[in-house]
Amino acid sequence: MSVLCVIGDVSFLHDTNGLAILYQRKSRKPMTIVVINNQGGAIFSLLPIAERTDPSILNEYFYTSHNVSICGLCKAHGVKHSLVQTKRELQDALLASQYDEIDCVIEVKSSIDANATFHSNIRKFASQASNHAFSILSRLSVQDSISHEGFICKISRMECSRFRIPLCTPPTLNLVDHECTKFYREGYILSLYLEDGSVGLGEVAPFEIHRESLLEIEQQLIFLLHVLKGAKISCFLPLLKGSFSSWIWNNLGVPPCSILPSVRCGLEMGILNAIAARQGSSLLNTLQPQIDEGDKSGRSSKVKICALLDSNGTPLEVAYAATGLVEEGFTAIKLKVARRGGPIHDAAVIQEVRKMVGCQIELRVDANRNWTFEEAIEFGSFVKDCNLQYIEEPVQDENDIIKFCEYSGLPVALDETIGSIQENTLEKLAKYSHPGIVAVVIKPSVIGGFENASLVARWAQNQGKMAVVSAAYESGLGLSAYIQFSCYLELQNADICKVIKSERVPSIAHGLGTYRWLEEDVTTDPLRIDRDPYSGFIEASVSEANRFLQKFQINHNTICSKLTGKQVNGYQLIVDTRGFSCFLKVYEVGERTNDNVVLFLHGFLGTGEDWITAMKAISGSARCISIDLPSHGGSKIQYHGANDSAQDPTFSIEVVADIIYKMIDQITPVKVICVGYSMGARIALHMALRFSNKIKGAVVIAGSPGLKDKVAREVRRAKDDSKACSLVAHGLQLFMENWYAGDLWKSLRSHPHFNQIFTSRLQHDDVQSLAKSLSDLSVGRQQMIQRIVDGGLLKGFKVGLASREVLNISGLFADDTIMFYEASPEQFSNYFAIVSGCKVGPIPMTHLGLHLGSSFRVGDFRYTFGVDCGDRPLHNMFPDLFALAVDKEAVVALYLACTHKGEFQHWKPLFARLLQVFPSLEVHLDDQGPMKCFILHVDCSFKKNLDNWQPWKMCFTFWSVGKDDFSDKEELWPLWEDLKHCKTPLLLIVGENDTKYKTIAQEMFCEVCHGLKSGDNLWNEIHEIVEIPNCGHAVHLENPLPVISALRQFLTRLGKSSFPIKSGIEIREL
Repeated sequence: MSVLCVIGDVSFLHDTNGLAILYQRKSRKPMTIVVINNQGGAIFSLLPIAERTDPSILNEYFYTSHNVSICGLCKAHGVKHSLVQTKRELQDALLASQYDEIDCVIEVKSSIDANATFHSNIRKFASQASNHAFSILSRLSVQDSISHEGFICKISRMECSRFRIPLCTPPTLNLVDHECTKFYREGYILSLYLEDGSVGLGEVAPFEIHRESLLEIEQQLIFLLHVLKGAKISCFLPLLKGSFSSWIWNNLGVPPCSILPSVRCGLEMGILNAIAARQGSSLLNTLQPQIDEGDKSGRSSKVKICALLDSNGTPLEVAYAATGLVEEGFTAIKLKVARRGGPIHDAAVIQEVRKMVGCQIELRVDANRNWTFEEAIEFGSFVKDCNLQYIEEPVQDENDIIKFCEYSGLPVALDETIGSIQENTLEKLAKYSHPGIVAVVIKPSVIGGFENASLVARWAQNQGKMAVVSAAYESGLGLSAYIQFSCYLELQNADICKVIKSERVPSIAHGLGTYRWLEEDVTTDPLRIDRDPYSGFIEASVSEANRFLQKFQINHNTICSKLTGKQVNGYQLIVDTRGFSCFLKVYEVGERTNDNVVLFLHGFLGTGEDWITAMKAISGSARCISIDLPSHGGSKIQYHGANDSAQDPTFSIEVVADIIYKMIDQITPVKVICVGYSMGARIALHMALRFSNKIKGAVVIAGSPGLKDKVAREVRRAKDDSKACSLVAHGLQLFMENWYAGDLWKSLRSHPHFNQIFTSRLQHDDVQSLAKSLSDLSVGRQQMIQRIVDGGLLKGFKVGLASREVLNISGLFADDTIMFYEASPEQFSNYFAIVSGCKVGPIPMTHLGLHLGSSFRVGDFRYTFGVDCGDRPLHNMFPDLFALAVDKEAVVALYLACTHKGEFQHWKPLFARLLQVFPSLEVHLDDQGPMKCFILHVDCSFKKNLDNWQPWKMCFTFWSVGKDDFSDKEELWPLWEDLKHCKTPLLLIVGENDTKYKTIAQEMFCEVCHGLKSGDNLWNEIHEIVEIPNCGHAVHLENPLPVISALRQFLTRLGKSSFPIKSGIEIREL
């Protein structure tokens, strides 16, 4: 490591002999000395004495000025010297000093006067900002009782109306589709109702230039309908200096950057208008209280408008159209270019327009990034004498913008470049401080609202650049807000010029001329933008914009539909399973007739309510269901018979999955999409692998297939068992404090709603069951699903007429399966805790309604082995099978005697009944024996030749479980191996800051993709991994909007997919 020393020039000169020590270069670390050289001591320039003392006195007696050459001193002592004058040069010099590993002096040139002026401006800006904030707070406090937290009122509700208005002519954004004869503008009107009845209006209207669709916007608006209810309005919001971002994060609980730009713009518009309505004032007066529309400041409250003109037609036709605009009263015109055969043709149009309109009219051109650098330079060479105010986005590559300025000499404006900046705005704008960039074009709906727009505008105005507000074909509602915002920026620019003592820039013509495209508006009384009778120019009036909002009446002919907050339907479902009944608390949102069903599973300590906002957001396209998992929230367990510890069920993932499977059967006959987080994610993954007949797709959020390492599993089981004991011993409060103190929850702890989340977790009242869930559902007990012939647990061989070598795993345990065992109950139970396929017991002497080889019903599906039996009695179709079913024991004994000469006659047969597709297994055995088990599996191919069928000539499959397979009672394999066989589409979601689960998700993705055939090329269609920014482990709580977007895209993909999703057994719908 090197040593860095920062020192002033006077101090440096007092110790120049120290350079000799550097030259000697004894054994030590290299040193970098940064000298701030302002040719003297400047501290007195920042003190009050500088304001009342003659500069010559200051220079002679206070500044200790000098003319010593730092560079000369370094050369004299043989020390490397670098002179820097910009921030970039300083960064480069510091970086070079690290790599060179030699002593060096970096001289940073400064100026006493410039530094004093800079600090003076900072003080003035700080004073101006505090006065502005004080004026806003003072105005609000006149009518409102502001709380100590800075809140003035609450939002009672929000309404969203979708509108569709016709346009007179096609928009100029892209090439026109000549086959289209009618053009429309679509979006949403937001109505925010405050608790006092005040209403604020906003507009959300994405267009071709936006990165979001109406469907994405609809989902975010539904989300906001839920979270905005009861939200407190902060008195600091009109400051537009990070106040909105802070409010969105602290009150709504979502990262500000996760809200779509057009949605945030509409939300800010609605809130600012609501505050203005509450005050009986205007949006402008809310942003700049000391300025009134009555022109008390002597400043005009009018906004000049720049006309927009498409350059279609011959040069002369376009020039005549431009002349018409000038005659209407426009003083500025923007023309679209880069849409003809080449730059020369566009240049000819501009030349003709300039010739026709004269030199007094401001001409702007917009290339929309459609030219290469060479094409832009060619255009520039032909229009250099046309006196263009600027050209917007002349080149395709934003890295060529500065080069174009320097090569062409033409003034440039940024537009798309500004819209593409999402975060660290000022840092990214710094590279565009070049004087050749003279303007920034700001579309509030693209850049993400008025706060972001104000930030960019202030940067531009401080750089001496124009800040031009531009519309994107919004309705009169959006334009009315833009007019007032444009005036606010003009006033802001005047204040900046006053501080830096710069000549005030003339009023800017803002890009709001798109109002001419509106054939009809969203209101019955349209916004009026006319020629001012005094100036003779087309101008927009702030007072007219305010009148428009105050008198706003929706034109119902333009309203297509309304978004309403869906109600949550809560109810209880009873699921009966072995030895107990589970009473599940269910939350449901959406239409019950919707065949797109999404089931949400929460994590440990959570409840189904964790998913309410996400469910509401996607309820327009799916029926959404969440539950309180067993032992959580409102779900309860009721035991059959005596309730003692010996009868307590094991709430393993297998048992919970069975409960959920039966619940799904009660709710819907269709396949569902299972969404799970953490513990719920492991359950969702288990169900996707096990119940492919019921699971259409699975979304695994911060989930794991289990631990691969045996020792790690044992350690994790021990830890979770210890935590479960601690939970019971010390109570939920202390347990949760320790639980959420872990590194996994670092990001969640910093979330503004963490305390609210923590409190909601304390509502669990059954601590014993919660502890049991923690232990039984431990990731250390995660088991594999597949019967894993590959793993060697089952070793098969064929007898009789069988010739196939492939085992249909899904059909292993069915009604046509008979098992033989010689094993202890403990050994046998341990093995089938892994295999878990069916309920096993003694062979019944009657068929119990389920015959060998029969078809049987699960839910609304009928499972058939080779033959569709319909509703006809089975004994009419297969009399021999019926006979076998009612006397299985005799048939089996006959078979063993005939085929194996009595070798296995001492084995005890068991009847295996398929309760459903791979339910959990109960084994009832009571005798000891060698560690061996055989499974007798009927091959139904014999049905093809019933006439000649004899029981002992049936095709059977034997599967042997040997001694080694029972040797390790604790060896429970996780699901990693099963992922290779997964055909159910998976969406893996993980947080950006969740390092551990990011790694797990990547490994899972590799496994599921590895399982697909290389020739299929379906991995990107079936499985997907999504990383959610700005969050840790609790993704759905920390940053829900990107999660909702990922879910929506996954649902859409499943709806459109044509890839095969195969289940283990044939399913036919009745």
